[in-house]
Amino acid sequence: MGRMAGLNLLLLSTIGRKSGKQRTTPLGYFEHDGGYVITASNAGADSHPGWFLNLRDNPHVQIRIKDKEMPAIAQVIGPELRKELWEKLVSLSPQYGQYATSTKRVIPMVLLIPSGSVTFVQQLDKLWKIASALHLSGINQACDLMT
Repeated sequence: MGRMAGLNLLLLSTIGRKSGKQRTTPLGYFEHDGGYVITASNAGADSHPGWFLNLRDNPHVQIRIKDKEMPAIAQVIGPELRKELWEKLVSLSPQYGQYATSTKRVIPMVLLIPSGSVTFVQQLDKLWKIASALHLSGINQACDLMT
């Protein structure tokens, strides 16, 4: 599909919060923890891009990467993880560092999690169940949960 500002390119489709119509936007992304990170830089403007406002209202989105299209859930990344991912973004595409200095807002980052994929929270939940089974019922039940 191509590259944008040193990042791979995806197509993000959201539903317009006012129009109710599907809107598609090309965006640079990088991968993180089974998902795709996009950045609402709006080229350093003081307002959020429309696509960000749309997915904030309705996090159910459609993404296309190369020839693969899939539904996803959009999660705005919290401050601690954002700091780590922002550093990675700027190392991949230095111009985002310039965007941050040209705006008064904190530029949001969004994790797109493909629907049906196992999220980190789901993995932790499964590990907790395995640990509980080991503690309470022995190794056999834990082995059953691991499959």
